[in-house]
Amino acid sequence: MPLRCLVVDCGGVTHPDSGLKEAVRKRVASADAAQAQSAAAAAKAQWSAMRDDPRATKEDFWQQISVACGLESSAAAEADAEICATLRGAGVESIFSTSPTRGAMWTFLVLALVSSAASETARCQKNGAPVFLQFGTRFSQGSMTFSSQGEDPDDFPEEHPDVPYCYGSFGAVAAQEGESLGSGMKDVSLADCKRACNSQEECRSFTFCEHWAQCFLKKQILTGQEPTKPNDDCRSFFKTTSCEAEQRGPATVKVVSYNLYWWNAFGLKENGWKRDGILQNIKSELRPDTIGFQECDSPELLTGRTGLEVASKFAGAQGIMVKPKKFRILMAGSRDLEATGKWGTRYMTWAKLEDRNERRFWHFNTHWCVHSNANHVCDEETRYRGAKTMVKAIHELVGSEPVIVTGDFNAEMDERGPQHFLQSGFKLAVNEWVDSIFYSNDWELVSQGTGSAAGSDHHPVYAELRLKPSPSALHVK
Repeated sequence: MPLRCLVVDCGGVTHPDSGLKEAVRKRVASADAAQAQSAAAAAKAQWSAMRDDPRATKEDFWQQISVACGLESSAAAEADAEICATLRGAGVESIFSTSPTRGAMWTFLVLALVSSAASETARCQKNGAPVFLQFGTRFSQGSMTFSSQGEDPDDFPEEHPDVPYCYGSFGAVAAQEGESLGSGMKDVSLADCKRACNSQEECRSFTFCEHWAQCFLKKQILTGQEPTKPNDDCRSFFKTTSCEAEQRGPATVKVVSYNLYWWNAFGLKENGWKRDGILQNIKSELRPDTIGFQECDSPELLTGRTGLEVASKFAGAQGIMVKPKKFRILMAGSRDLEATGKWGTRYMTWAKLEDRNERRFWHFNTHWCVHSNANHVCDEETRYRGAKTMVKAIHELVGSEPVIVTGDFNAEMDERGPQHFLQSGFKLAVNEWVDSIFYSNDWELVSQGTGSAAGSDHHPVYAELRLKPSPSALHVK
C-alpha cells in the first residue's frame, strides 16, 4: 500500500544534511501498511499511559500542530521546507509538522494524539494509515527515529509501557554537569524534564531550574555523591536503577508578606511613583513564590505588572498570589475572624498549594484590626480573639499538613495575639514592626529578611522555607 500520510517532528534539527534527507527517502520508499499500523499502535499505547496528565487536553496538543508543505497553511521553518520537498518528491500528499515549543513531552503527546485521533482525520485515512517520523530526538518508543546519519535505531518498537526510570537529586547543581544534549527546554515542569530524559538513552542526568521553568538534558552519569555548586534554584537530577532509591530534593519556597499602602500609593494620582516602585519591587527584587498582600483593593491591577496570579479570594483587601506554574491551587477560601475594628470586618484567607513534585502546603494570610487615634474600637483583646479564631480554623482545615502564615498583625510581638501563634506550635520566621511570617514545624528556615518599602509605609518581610523530609504534625493547644 503506498504511503500517503506522515507526521513529521524535526526534533530540533535546524539544518538537515544529505544523510537525513536520504533517510527520509529510504523510509518513505520502504514503508508499508503493516509498519504504519505498528507505529500507530505503539504511539497509542504511550498516549494511553500519559493521558491522565491534568493538562493534557486535545486542544492543547492540536495547537502545537501546523499544517506544512503547502496544504491549508504554511509556517514551516527552512528545515521543514527541505524535508517537505523531499517527501513531496516521493509522492507523499499530506504532512503534519509539529513544533515542540513546550519541549519533548509536548512533541510526543502531539504525535500520540494524532495517532489516536487518526480515524477523525480524513486526509490521513483516505489513502493509508499514518506513519510517524522523528528527526533528531529519540523517544523510548512510539515512533520511528532517525539520526542525522540516516540510522533507524528503533525500527517500530513493540508496544510496551514506559521504562520506569526513577531519579535521585541534589540540593544544587552538580559541579561537573557534563555534556549537554541539545540546547535546553523552556516552559517545562520537572515531570516534563523527566519524561524527556526517559525518552533518550544518552540522557543520564539533567539540570532543572524551577524559577525559569527550564531543563537541560545531560550525558553525565551521576551517583549523588558528587560535589555541587549553587546556581539560583537550579538542581541536578540523575537516573537511578531502583525506584525505592529515588530521592526527592527538599522543596524550598520563598514567601513574602507586603502591605501595599493602597489608598496612598495606588489611590492618589500624584503618587504614581510609589505605585510603580512597589510593583517593580515585587517583580524584580522580592520575586516571591507565594505572597500575602494587605491593603490591596484591586488585585487585578497587580497581576499584569508583577507576573503573579491570584491564588485566593481577596477578602477585606487582603489575599494571596503565587508565581504562575510554580504551584497548582488545590483549594482557596476566606473566613471572618470575628475581630472587627473601625475599618471593617477582618478576615483570614488561604490557598492550599501543590508544587511540581506533588508536595502540598497551606498559605494563610491576614490583616488584623488597628485602633485609630482616640477611637479605640480595636484593642489587644480584639486581636487576641482573632488570633484564637485563626489558629483554631487552621487546625480544623489542615490537619497535619505544612502551614505558612503571613500578615500585617497590627501588633508587636509581645502582644497575646502573636504569642498565641508561638504557643500553638508555630515558629516565627521574620518580624518587622507589625508584619510577620510564621511557619509550622514541617519547615526549616533557610533565610529571612526585610525588603525595601519602595513607596509603601510598610517594609515587606520575606523568608525562604524548606520542607523537612518527614513532616511533623502541628499541635494546636
